[in-house]
Amino acid sequence: MTVGLAIIAHAIRMLIHEPGTTLRVILPGLAMVVFSTVAASVLVSDVIAAVTSNNANAILQIPPSDVLLMLVLGLTGLLGYALMAIHWHRHVLLNGPERVSDLAPSWSVIAYYIWRAFTVALVQMLAAVPILTAITVLAGITGWQTTPGQTGPSVIFGILAGIAFVWVALRFSIALPAAAMGQRMGLLQSWMVSAPMSGAILSVAALLSLISVATSVIMSLLFPGSGPAGLLLETCVFLVEGIIFVSVLTTLYGHLVEKRPLG
Repeated sequence: MTVGLAIIAHAIRMLIHEPGTTLRVILPGLAMVVFSTVAASVLVSDVIAAVTSNNANAILQIPPSDVLLMLVLGLTGLLGYALMAIHWHRHVLLNGPERVSDLAPSWSVIAYYIWRAFTVALVQMLAAVPILTAITVLAGITGWQTTPGQTGPSVIFGILAGIAFVWVALRFSIALPAAAMGQRMGLLQSWMVSAPMSGAILSVAALLSLISVATSVIMSLLFPGSGPAGLLLETCVFLVEGIIFVSVLTTLYGHLVEKRPLG
């Protein structure tokens, strides 16, 4: 847990050491994410309301043009998040006299990063089967799944599943900073590179998951309503959590691959 705290502390320290520089680095991607969120809130608010309400009839009545616009805006937001991650990885990891000229990624780097992120997401989806199976077995052994009206066990099992998902994501995602640097690191290589710190990464996953759960609970208590304002606020929280995750990956890559200290 001590090493896990050191990793997260190092990641956050890099972000807040020079806030102006951090904002300047991630601004291009951040602007795309905020633009897509605001545009979705204004242009396709009916689509958002229908989807969040889980009303099947309302969803079926959504015009195809609105669905297409929502898809375009969603892809714009994802591209913006990818640009934020790539710029931050390169800002922290690039060294030498070529740093200034090479800080902006080429389109080939961006395309490969998005592809690698897609493969990591696919592996996470595949990992859902054994993770959820293990959680179900654990619930059966404890007998908590047969006790009606108890939300505590469900929350605990949800947190355990979340930790497992984040742990898998961190182990495979060392390949993402490598992709941002224009290097070809496979997912298996990422898993092997992160193996010596698998225990510390598990503690990092636990801390990140607990932070996410605590943030969600606080947000639901302070802002129980939905709508455009709620969507924008959720996006801001997602961005903060996302850039911390990206900075953690940058820290892990620097420590595991480039042998940088955590201090």
